[in-house]
Amino acid sequence: METRKQIPFDVIFDIFTDLPVKSLVRFRCVSRICSSIITCQDFAKMHSSPYSRIKSRSLLTPTIIISCSTELQSAQMFFSAELHEGSVSVSAVHLRTIPPRFSRYTTPSVNGIICMDFGLCATIFNPSTRQAITLPFVCPPNSPAAASTSFCVNSFGFDPITECYKVLNTWAVSGKATEYRVYTLGTNNSWRLLGGGPSHSPKRESVCIDGIIYFKCHHSSVLIAFHLHMEKFHEIRLPERVFNWRSDLIQFAGRLALVDTQFDSQSNSINIWLLEDHLRNEWIGHSITFPTFWKEIEGYKNFLVVGTIHTGEILLAPCTLLKHFCVYIYDLHRRMRRIELSGLPEQRPLDFSSNAVKVTNYEQNILCLA
Repeated sequence: METRKQIPFDVIFDIFTDLPVKSLVRFRCVSRICSSIITCQDFAKMHSSPYSRIKSRSLLTPTIIISCSTELQSAQMFFSAELHEGSVSVSAVHLRTIPPRFSRYTTPSVNGIICMDFGLCATIFNPSTRQAITLPFVCPPNSPAAASTSFCVNSFGFDPITECYKVLNTWAVSGKATEYRVYTLGTNNSWRLLGGGPSHSPKRESVCIDGIIYFKCHHSSVLIAFHLHMEKFHEIRLPERVFNWRSDLIQFAGRLALVDTQFDSQSNSINIWLLEDHLRNEWIGHSITFPTFWKEIEGYKNFLVVGTIHTGEILLAPCTLLKHFCVYIYDLHRRMRRIELSGLPEQRPLDFSSNAVKVTNYEQNILCLA
C-alpha cells in the first residue's frame, strides 16, 4: 500500500505567507494545522512584513476603509473599497456592523487594525478577518467615577520595537488630575496606570506614526506625542498661523502633518504643515494648489485631505454621506481622478448626526485579535 507523505510544516508556512488574507481566512477552517499556522502571531508578523511578497503586491492597489453610522447612530458600519488604477466607479464591500456604546469615532488604520473609541472602553477591529474584540471598561460604567467623568479618550498605536499594539486611555474625573492608562493587546486583559502625563484635555483625533501616537488638545497650542515603547509624553508646539480648531492631523507620505480644513478659494489651494523634527518643534509649511476646475465641483468644500496612498498621491474624501459618494486622487501635477463608490448608505437629510463619514487608508492584516 502506498503511503501518503505529509507536506512539511515549513513548506506550508512558506506557501501561506504568499497568500492573500481572504484565502487565509477560508483556510483556517480546513484543518487544525492550518488554523494553528494562520492564527500564530509570528505568522501574522511575517505575512504583514514590508518585505513579504503579498505585502508588495497589495500595495499596487490602494484600499480604503469607510465607516459611517446606521440611523440614529445605533451601530457603526464598515466598508472597504479597492481603488484600481483607471477605475471611475467601484463597489464598496460591507465588512461588518458593530453596535456602538457612546461614540462613533474610529481611529485611522494602524497596520490594517482600527480602534473604535467609546470613552470608558474601546473596541479593536480587524477588517481583514472581520474580527472585533471589546476591551474592558476603565472603570465600572455605573460607578460614581464614571458618572463624574469630564472626558475619556482612547488612542491607538503600534510599537515597532516590541511589535505590540497598544491603546492609550486618557481619563479625567471632575476635581482630579488627568490619568493615563495603557492596554497592550495580547497580554493580561487589564489596563496599566501610568505615572504623570500632561494635564491638557485631548481631542479624540489621533495619528500613530513610527511608534508615536500624536493628538491635539482643546484650547491649547501644543500637540502631545506619546512614545509607545518608552511610554513617555512629549509636547510639541503647533506651527505659527495654524488654527487648532480648523486643522486635522493626518499621515502624509509617512510623516505627521497638519492640514487646513478650509479651502482658500482665492488661491485655489490648501495649506499643510509637515513635522520635520518633533524634538526641535520644526515644521515645514506647504501649499497644495488644486486644478482650476476644483471649485466647479459640487460640494467641493465638503472634501478633506485625509492622507496619501502608496504612490504619494493625495486622497480627498467627503466628511459626510453624499448622494453620489466619491473620492478624488490628486498627484500634485494637476492631474486628478474621481472614483465613485456604490453600495454605501444613502444620505439622510433629517438625521444629520448619522451622516458623518470616516475614510482611512488600509492594508491587509491576518492578525488574530483573540
